[in-house]
Amino acid sequence: MNLNQYLKRIGASNPSKTELSYLSHLQQQHVRKVPFENLDVISHYPLSLQIADLYHKIVVQERGGICHELNGLFHHLITNLGFQAHLHAATTHIGTGWFPIENTHVFNLVLLNNKHYLVDVGLGGKSPAKPVPLTGEEIKDVDGWYRVIREEDVFYLQKKANKDWNILYCFTTVKKELQDFEPICQWMQTSPESPFNKRLLLSKVNEKGRVTLAGNSLTIVKENEKTKKKLKVNEIRDKIKHYFGLNDSFQLNDAIVE
Repeated sequence: MNLNQYLKRIGASNPSKTELSYLSHLQQQHVRKVPFENLDVISHYPLSLQIADLYHKIVVQERGGICHELNGLFHHLITNLGFQAHLHAATTHIGTGWFPIENTHVFNLVLLNNKHYLVDVGLGGKSPAKPVPLTGEEIKDVDGWYRVIREEDVFYLQKKANKDWNILYCFTTVKKELQDFEPICQWMQTSPESPFNKRLLLSKVNEKGRVTLAGNSLTIVKENEKTKKKLKVNEIRDKIKHYFGLNDSFQLNDAIVE
């Protein structure tokens, strides 16, 4: 893996000291430049969690990916830059309750100056753009506040909505390897119960907020103001290129964009 090419892909500065400010810079640039996207999944193109394949897709082809791809490759980047990071599994909360299968999500925990930070570049439209400490400290992001709280051995990533804190996912400090997620990654691609193979889903952070394409519905959040638009099928490819920075290397299954 060419680290300089990866840094160029995300528009990040040259390697610096392994400090919180540089880690924050890397995370912010990654979520702004590399979208969450399931184009390969809905096109029935098998995903690979091999680092060489992830590098080719995300850096060379300038694509995005799902959480296992994004956080898996980002983990390889930051560890090669000298950060002490490990992958961990999380169980997501989907508004109406917990996702029925545990530990489907993957993210990084980074240890800096004896303090752990949650670093996630693969949560789509809900990804924090900054490291979130596991101390309960509230962190301001482009469109809200995040924190991690602890109840016994379980941690909860939360995002503030109005005055309430909503759970995004829960996790423990059990370390994982990227290959541990191959079975669940396969499930997400092929299972009839998977929510990731039903319709198009792309999401990316920008300087003012976030943009999400779910099916043919484009949602733009800018400085806490939300606009929605239904796209025609013949508009979708151009909107993907414009809002999510992808080139023409992706396939698009028109049958499942609505």
